[in-house]
Amino acid sequence: MGKRRGKPVYQYRNGSRGYPVDAQIMGDWLDGLMRAHKGLVEPADLVNDAQPKQSPMHDCFEWDDTAAGEQYRLHQAGEMCRVVVVIRPELQTDPDGPPIEVRQTISIKHPEKESPARCYVLVSQLMKTPAGREVALADALRELNACKRKYAYLKELAGVFEALAEAERKVA
Repeated sequence: MGKRRGKPVYQYRNGSRGYPVDAQIMGDWLDGLMRAHKGLVEPADLVNDAQPKQSPMHDCFEWDDTAAGEQYRLHQAGEMCRVVVVIRPELQTDPDGPPIEVRQTISIKHPEKESPARCYVLVSQLMKTPAGREVALADALRELNACKRKYAYLKELAGVFEALAEAERKVA
């Protein structure tokens, strides 16, 4: 992250959804809230601060309860797809260890719609074809790279990130 006269420079992460305010405004707003709340902010704190119409972040939230309710139900539907796992004893390497759980579905880029449309697919169905395996592998690498970006400051994980780079070279 760059600096502007001693202050951080903010931008939106690649691939993130657009917001009606500049990333610098949002970053400064979040920084101010963090300071005001002694470094710990709950989502409700953000919503409460943005609720007044004069807040620079007001337009970043859906205030129509009907529309927000529909968005919440879509969030709940996605959560349902993310929480169910399949127990896979054939993947177990430690007989005394906990059972191996594999998600029943994963979210992938929708094959027939424009980005960023996503859909859920059964992992068992996806793995039946070489093309499906490629999709799963690309998705896994995307998520692992997101994890790398999130934790790049932890030197203790440098070996993990090197292994990720090696896996990407093998796949390429």
